Amino acid sequence: MKYIWIFLSLLRFTAAIENILYANTTAACKKLPGDEGWPAPEVWEKAMPGVVARADQDPDATRPDYQLVAASIAQVQAAVKFATDHNVRLSILNSGHDFLARHDSPSGLSLMVGNLKGVRVSERFRAEPRGVPNVNYTTDPVTDVNTIQRVRREAAVTFGVGVTGHQLNTALAKSGLFVVAAAASPVRVAGGYAQAAGHGPLSSRYGLAADNVLEYKVVTSDGRLRIANANSEPDLFWALRGGGGGTFGVVVESTAFPSPKLTMTRWWLKTSSPNDTTSIYDPAAYALSQMPNLNRKNGVQGYFYIYPNEIWIMMLTADEQSGIDKANRTWAPVLDKLASFPGVAKPIHQYQEFPNFESWFDFIFGALNARPKLERFESDEHLRLFARDTAELDYSYPKGHSPMDSRLLGVQHLSNPMLSVALQGAMPQMKSGMLRGHLVAGDAVSRLGADTSVHPAWRKAYIHLIGTGCCDPKVSMLKQLAPDMGAYSNECSYKENDWKSNLYGPHYNKLLSIKRRYDPKNLFWVSPGVGADDFNTDSTTGRVCPASENVKATGTVFGPAPLFDNRNQAVFTLTAYNVGPKSQEAADEEARQAAAKAATST
Repeated sequence: MKYIWIFLSLLRFTAAIENILYANTTAACKKLPGDEGWPAPEVWEKAMPGVVARADQDPDATRPDYQLVAASIAQVQAAVKFATDHNVRLSILNSGHDFLARHDSPSGLSLMVGNLKGVRVSERFRAEPRGVPNVNYTTDPVTDVNTIQRVRREAAVTFGVGVTGHQLNTALAKSGLFVVAAAASPVRVAGGYAQAAGHGPLSSRYGLAADNVLEYKVVTSDGRLRIANANSEPDLFWALRGGGGGTFGVVVESTAFPSPKLTMTRWWLKTSSPNDTTSIYDPAAYALSQMPNLNRKNGVQGYFYIYPNEIWIMMLTADEQSGIDKANRTWAPVLDKLASFPGVAKPIHQYQEFPNFESWFDFIFGALNARPKLERFESDEHLRLFARDTAELDYSYPKGHSPMDSRLLGVQHLSNPMLSVALQGAMPQMKSGMLRGHLVAGDAVSRLGADTSVHPAWRKAYIHLIGTGCCDPKVSMLKQLAPDMGAYSNECSYKENDWKSNLYGPHYNKLLSIKRRYDPKNLFWVSPGVGADDFNTDSTTGRVCPASENVKATGTVFGPAPLFDNRNQAVFTLTAYNVGPKSQEAADEEARQAAAKAATST
């Protein structure tokens, strides 16, 4: 049962590594206010009606000089043309969820695409050079959506880049459908999320978001709106499915599926003493070692969190593999084994059933109509620098850099006898330090995606494991455990060494050649990103300039990518770990109450 989605995403593919021919075409330093040739205010306003100047810059939360909230493809094209003609920095802000903060800049133009909405459901999709008809980008993505009664295998959904995963799946539930989307309500599917890979609660069963894209509409650096699908600009289509987000101007089609029935399993394991911060790693290593087999045989997928004295897990099974009895048979031997490890208490567990994906998502995140319109990220102060009310932006908030480091892990790494030592060594020793785990690969992820540019390490992986905390976490021990793998380019350290190999693998050079063809002047520059080392940022002035030839790399770069010009830091607010139910009886009662509430709602 297929199903398509359409977005708008600006081809932010980043420009290139050295090549003398290319160096001759690279633009000079990006202009800053006060430079000769910096456009006067009336020039900005004439070229882009509705553009807004920033108030005085705040050194603690820098923002671009101007902001444009796009409501149409034409406005996107105008912004791209203006930035190209005047050689100013262009940053693309959608939901602002990029942990590496590549959606923001301290100068130039911020193009905000989060208001490009609209959803249309279709019974079938065919890849044609003209593309599918545009959606109406000004309509409400939840209330103003059609339905299809007879769900076909090739069903598809078309939607604007500003539609969040929560909005999209709420709209699709009316047709009994859903799409692979992030396990976070505000993340918009068509931006950097799907363009870099895109994992979600059921990506193991249905593939990564990039695997499900059928078409993009993208505004490239020449201002053209291009149709990218299997039969139109196929190289660009390949690059947009895994090469990294530009989070703009792309109208995307994707595959979708009938909404599955789900069973959620949660369990909590704590050390016998809260002061014991060493006994948790052996049972954690055992639990992780079981996950590939649980995924292959039982369809288990989901999330887990390892703290210095606790583990808690939230896993899903779908359709024919769902059901509380099946979940109990699957997890009982694992829980019994966990209880046998020294230094830990008996695990507390809980099972709950949900009739479809939307009901589970609403249970975890709250129903869409019960959420506030604005979910401001921590760095709200960035937006205060603009002299207008930003209430209409609906979730578009730049978050700033978030401290993390990560690694993809496959079967051989999860069965390695040194896994427990590696987990303990990778645990961030800092306030709120944790290892955040994602069992989101395996199964369909291992079988799909041969025609995408997603890092091949995803096809061997089962788990994406992140170290995070208040400061500068490093998971060096996991990288030593899995030197043959890589990291997810959307959730990694911006200091990632050997970044071309670790973030893009063998696809980097092909991505670079496509980048140069469609963005010869490197308008869409992010770091880390494809072609990041074509520019450097002056550490004193923040000016972005072409890298000199003696600085550019000629092969694999073993150090980190060039420093990005956006230095804003996310505010780290987590102060306590998830404590879970106090007892097994409390967990059972909580599950009973949830089931009764669900039955009443139905």
